[in-house]
Amino acid sequence: MNIQNVIFDFDGVIVDSEPIHAEAKKGTLDHFQLTYDSDLFDQFKGIPDSDFFRFASKDLAGAMITAEAMNDYKRTLYAAMLPDIKLIEGVFDFIEKLKHEGIKIGIASSTTKSDFLLINDKYKLNTYFDVMVTGGDTSMHKPHPEPYLKAMEYLKALPEETAAIEDSPNGIKSALASGCTVIGLTTSFDQVVLKDAGAHFITDSFAKIDYLDLLLMR
Repeated sequence: MNIQNVIFDFDGVIVDSEPIHAEAKKGTLDHFQLTYDSDLFDQFKGIPDSDFFRFASKDLAGAMITAEAMNDYKRTLYAAMLPDIKLIEGVFDFIEKLKHEGIKIGIASSTTKSDFLLINDKYKLNTYFDVMVTGGDTSMHKPHPEPYLKAMEYLKALPEETAAIEDSPNGIKSALASGCTVIGLTTSFDQVVLKDAGAHFITDSFAKIDYLDLLLMR
């Protein structure tokens, strides 16, 4: 079957927010004087902040600092950094091409609703997407397939007619488990990591995803 639906991850696929998320998390751990490995933030890309700070509370702070306190502090830092967040290059041109061709598009993200709304206020993303699933809309998060299954349910889409665009191993695993064809975008990890995670196709730019190729992916 041809691809009739495209579901996008959010952080690192639509907006170049992964470095800012990492900086805000780093600032939070530093504020609470916690020690951590330098690769910690890569391990949690594509996973909700609530999970990250539950880990930090238990494993880094010995439960002496609550996850809620750290998460609240991180949100404050992140909100202050919002003016620096930019769109991933070429994403809107690609979205407009899909819309012109009648492809239904959605978002399946682990980001919090509040973080999504902050960025939505800046870029009016809700005017482009048919469906938007964020962290608060599902009981399970990536790498579990529920975010993609929920987005496909709302789109009334079949997995074999759906492509997912992801930038992290956790997101790729989620999309694969839902039955989607997966395009890996090398904005956050290199192509070796994305290939090892199972992405069917890998690109470093939206400009290199041709619409006709998309139709023939299956």
